[in-house]
Amino acid sequence: MAFWGCLAAAVGVGGEAAYSTTRKDRTAGQVVSDQWIFAKVRSSLDSDSRIVSRNITVRVRKGVVTLTGSVPTDDQRGLAAKVSGVIDGVSSVVNKLTLD
Repeated sequence: MAFWGCLAAAVGVGGEAAYSTTRKDRTAGQVVSDQWIFAKVRSSLDSDSRIVSRNITVRVRKGVVTLTGSVPTDDQRGLAAKVSGVIDGVSSVVNKLTLD
């Protein structure tokens, strides 16, 4: 139950929540792992004062993190990908962030 509280807190902090629990091509373990990764990435982006994360959407599927939305600078675009990529369980980051 503590995990779900963390997930809810991470989602509510800022940015857009974009997590789907559909299991069509994932095991229950993969779904839980993706949820954990989502919560950690969202929390890391929201807590990093160098990144304006309110317009960043995070999606996770089988360990692949996709970032969409916009940030003010190219430095923040790169930093968001870097911060996301160091989370345990992340296999790769697809950075689709654009500049405001």
